[in-house]
Amino acid sequence: MTVLKASSDGRSLEGVLRNSGFGYRKFRLVLSPDKADFDGVEINATTGEACYSLFTGYSEERRQAAHDSAEPTPTPAPAPAPAPDINPEPTSDPQQGPVSPTPTPVPVPLPPAPAPAPTTGFQSLTKYDVRVDRVVVARDAQRIDVFVTLKNPTSSPLYATSGALMVRLEDSDGVGKVNGQILRPTPEGRTHFASTPAIEPGGELKAKYSFHPDAGASPARVTISEGDKRASFGV
Repeated sequence: MTVLKASSDGRSLEGVLRNSGFGYRKFRLVLSPDKADFDGVEINATTGEACYSLFTGYSEERRQAAHDSAEPTPTPAPAPAPAPDINPEPTSDPQQGPVSPTPTPVPVPLPPAPAPAPTTGFQSLTKYDVRVDRVVVARDAQRIDVFVTLKNPTSSPLYATSGALMVRLEDSDGVGKVNGQILRPTPEGRTHFASTPAIEPGGELKAKYSFHPDAGASPARVTISEGDKRASFGV
């Protein structure tokens, strides 16, 4: 193609396109101002009519716009999740007003364990089972009698001699007196057994041990021992 000239209707440009396979061919270049593109068609040399389309093209602006629209739009990265609030503000209910945060519970101290009750039943020693029945202060306060019951849990008779059991009477100040003299359980006085009492297997013997207290002393505890075995009783 060497020269383009306006067509007779003034709506296109016409020229000659040289093709190495077919020689020279006449064509018409039609411009479309509203689309900014162009078409090329072959023109019949005799009739001047368009035979078939040769090529189609676009302006640089239209080509660039088509290229830009074909490129994928990058997807933005998701925004990071907000960190949890470790000290959330108390929420409010429009119906009930502001809601106060729940207070931290305060531990309630446990009540102290009750003191163990004084032992009143039989307690076992080496050979004897013993029990304190009562402690009596004499009317003149010059004597305190400890009344006891001795039981024989063995299969042979036991002879309750003086000194076989030792009885300690402790007052409220912690001062104690010890006596091993076994007496008859009379309400008054100090009466000895006529002979050493024998306790048959499974049998019991009532007896008492007598003490001379200090002035103003008040009995608090009785401890009966047989060798290294002890039984304690509250008064």
